[in-house]
Amino acid sequence: MSKDKQPEIRFPGFTEDWEERKLDEIFGKIRNAFVGTATPYYVDEGHFYLESNNVKDGRINRNDSVKYFV
Repeated sequence: MSKDKQPEIRFPGFTEDWEERKLDEIFGKIRNAFVGTATPYYVDEGHFYLESNNVKDGRINRNDSVKYFV
Protein backbone atom coordinates (compact mmCIF):
# COMPACT_ATOMS: atom_id res chain seq x y z
CA MET A 1 0.00 0.00 0.00
CA SER A 2 1.28 3.44 -0.83
CA LYS A 3 1.37 5.93 2.05
CA ASP A 4 -0.19 8.77 -0.01
CA LYS A 5 -3.38 6.74 -0.51
CA GLN A 6 -3.60 5.36 3.00
CA PRO A 7 -5.60 7.32 5.61
CA GLU A 8 -4.23 7.95 9.07
CA ILE A 9 -7.43 6.63 10.72
CA ARG A 10 -9.01 3.42 9.38
CA PHE A 11 -12.44 1.85 9.85
CA PRO A 12 -12.28 -1.81 10.95
CA GLY A 13 -12.25 -4.14 7.95
CA PHE A 14 -10.83 -1.58 5.49
CA THR A 15 -7.22 -2.25 4.57
CA GLU A 16 -6.84 -1.34 0.89
CA ASP A 17 -5.56 1.92 -0.60
CA TRP A 18 -8.03 4.73 -1.20
CA GLU A 19 -9.56 4.85 -4.65
CA GLU A 20 -10.34 8.24 -6.16
CA ARG A 21 -13.73 8.30 -7.93
CA LYS A 22 -15.99 11.04 -9.23
CA LEU A 23 -19.14 11.53 -7.19
CA ASP A 24 -21.43 10.95 -10.17
CA GLU A 25 -19.86 7.49 -10.62
CA ILE A 26 -21.14 6.51 -7.18
CA PHE A 27 -24.47 8.33 -6.87
CA GLY A 28 -27.24 8.77 -9.40
CA LYS A 29 -28.45 12.24 -10.27
CA ILE A 30 -31.74 13.44 -8.81
CA ARG A 31 -32.96 16.97 -9.33
CA ASN A 32 -35.54 18.85 -7.33
CA ALA A 33 -36.70 22.32 -6.33
CA PHE A 34 -36.15 24.95 -9.02
CA VAL A 35 -33.91 22.76 -11.18
CA GLY A 36 -36.30 19.92 -11.90
CA THR A 37 -38.43 17.36 -10.13
CA ALA A 38 -37.83 13.99 -8.51
CA THR A 39 -41.54 13.08 -8.55
CA PRO A 40 -41.25 10.56 -11.43
CA TYR A 41 -38.65 8.65 -9.40
CA TYR A 42 -40.72 8.18 -6.22
CA VAL A 43 -41.51 4.58 -5.26
CA ASP A 44 -43.13 2.86 -2.25
CA GLU A 45 -39.80 1.61 -0.93
CA GLY A 46 -36.14 2.15 -1.70
CA HIS A 47 -33.70 4.89 -0.73
CA PHE A 48 -35.02 7.54 1.65
CA TYR A 49 -35.40 10.89 -0.13
CA LEU A 50 -34.41 13.62 2.32
CA GLU A 51 -36.22 16.92 1.90
CA SER A 52 -36.07 20.04 4.04
CA ASN A 53 -39.54 19.33 5.43
CA ASN A 54 -38.16 16.06 6.89
CA VAL A 55 -35.77 18.00 9.15
CA LYS A 56 -37.33 19.34 12.34
CA ASP A 57 -35.62 20.54 15.51
CA GLY A 58 -32.25 19.31 14.26
CA ARG A 59 -33.51 15.77 13.68
CA ILE A 60 -34.53 13.82 10.61
CA ASN A 61 -38.22 12.97 10.82
CA ARG A 62 -39.00 9.96 8.63
CA ASN A 63 -42.71 9.87 9.55
CA ASP A 64 -44.04 12.98 7.80
CA SER A 65 -44.23 12.98 4.01
CA VAL A 66 -41.71 10.16 3.64
CA LYS A 67 -40.72 9.53 0.04
CA TYR A 68 -38.39 7.00 -1.50
CA PHE A 69 -36.67 7.00 -4.87
CA VAL A 70 -35.04 4.38 -7.04
